[in-house]
Amino acid sequence: MSTFARWLRLAAFSTAASAALIACGGGDAGPPAETQRPSLNITTNASGAAVDKVLFTFTFSEDVGSTFGAEDVAVTSGSKGALTKVSATQYTMEITPAAAQTGSMAVSVAAGSYQDLVTNSGLAAAATQAFDTTVPTVSITSSAAGTTASGTVTFSFTFSKNVGSSFDASDVGVTGGTKGAFAMTSATQATVQVAPTSATSGTMTLSVAAGAFTDTAARANTAAATISQAFNTITAPSLVQIVRAHSAATPAYDATNGKALPGNFATGNYAAGAGEAWWWGGNYPEQIQVGFGFSKTNTAQWGFGIYLANGGTGWDISNTTHYNLTLGTNGECVGVCKATLRLVWRGVK
Repeated sequence: MSTFARWLRLAAFSTAASAALIACGGGDAGPPAETQRPSLNITTNASGAAVDKVLFTFTFSEDVGSTFGAEDVAVTSGSKGALTKVSATQYTMEITPAAAQTGSMAVSVAAGSYQDLVTNSGLAAAATQAFDTTVPTVSITSSAAGTTASGTVTFSFTFSKNVGSSFDASDVGVTGGTKGAFAMTSATQATVQVAPTSATSGTMTLSVAAGAFTDTAARANTAAATISQAFNTITAPSLVQIVRAHSAATPAYDATNGKALPGNFATGNYAAGAGEAWWWGGNYPEQIQVGFGFSKTNTAQWGFGIYLANGGTGWDISNTTHYNLTLGTNGECVGVCKATLRLVWRGVK
């Protein structure tokens, strides 16, 4: 091969190689530019509904340099605090929810509001957080609701929010009864037992004053709460004595033993706690047909008598108050007297 032919072949090869390099971008070109856009994830430190400030964390997929600031964070139903840079890819911000409300805070960062180090614009991100900044309240219920209590009643307290250890027995006011065992059964529930005043009837009232307890954000209740419960602790009576007589004289009354003394009266059944009534007959101008008293403790606390009274006099086994009911002419005192039903009692009845 001649020298000229060899030169032509080499020239053709060089031209082809140059064309190939040009097609590949040149022999000394760098790697292609990065085009991946950075992303952002927003999280909070709150569990459930927040009652106070919430810490939001902004985590980027890569370093965004100094392109991200507090002004890039949009907030609804809350107030922004300071933005803190934790690292090249993480920031935090404390946000305070709106006062005296329940709702949801919305935190967002718009697309294009930040860039990576090669100026790729960032993607949008958003997060929400429920909150409750209302003051705590309490409702009270009774285990004897709708009835008249005759013994100890359990009252339950239900709080709208966690009140921690801020509520105890000293926060419960009671009238008409005596406080017993108190227990916090959960962060939002408490109970107290109240014994009504003995041997009487009336109404127990429980109250919790404003400012008595707080939620975990130290917000105190502003509304008081009360409940009323009717009660009757008067004990049903039991029989203690029966007395009969055929004289108009008033019997003596034994205050120590709680009994009417027969004196010149004949005794029918004079045993304490006898538990039975007695009926006597006889044609006497003055005669107690039935008279008896009742008591749990075997003293004359309650009783009544049926009397025949000449001229409307007669006497009481209770030595206290009575009611008379004229019944008209009675066969045992024809032309002489009228029969009178006299109800008498002593004590709480």
